[in-house]
Amino acid sequence: MPLSKSECINDSCIWGIWEINETLEELYHLWHPNEHDNSYLLSISHEGRRKQTLASRILVQYLLHHWEKPYQGILKNWQGRPLLAEHEYYVSVSHTERYAAAILHKSSPVGIDIEPVKEKMRRIIPRVLSPQEYEHAQDDIEKYCVYWCAKEALYKLYSQRQLSFRDQIYVENFDIYENGTLFGTVKADTHNTSYTIFYQKITSFIVAYTFKGEIST
Repeated sequence: MPLSKSECINDSCIWGIWEINETLEELYHLWHPNEHDNSYLLSISHEGRRKQTLASRILVQYLLHHWEKPYQGILKNWQGRPLLAEHEYYVSVSHTERYAAAILHKSSPVGIDIEPVKEKMRRIIPRVLSPQEYEHAQDDIEKYCVYWCAKEALYKLYSQRQLSFRDQIYVENFDIYENGTLFGTVKADTHNTSYTIFYQKITSFIVAYTFKGEIST
């Protein structure tokens, strides 16, 4: 079963992971054709990237089916935030060469990210972490990846272009486990908003997701 994991967080929120082990042709057989996805998929020339994108759409299709709702495709607004065609639910997706991840919420913005734990994080991370976060990570590649996924999930939730990972998105110190809870803050628009982020290790990958918090200062 390619649907590796799905979880209902509550009656309004569901998320899941799809392990991409099908051929492109097999994925097309699983997908519910629609004009919104089709035009976007045709614009992707790289077959691997197209497989990842298609898998993420199929996953959303499966998650909507849990709520007995039809899948009509994904659009994007002017800020690049994905929108579900014919539904007012919030959606966020992420994909890599091996997995696709998605989260849906009936009434609140959401964000999700999945990334492989790879050495390339060491090159990227100085642009992503504040000096305090960088010191706390202690050159731990898994911590780097958790930080990255958590900040990317918050960035997607907040959906404001040019938001600085290093200077405007913060994640509190944490110890790393197989799964855990993080606390983050987005500093923008003259106020700070706090969020809870959840993460898990999936083989050699990290996935993190969040939905809109209630605490503002």
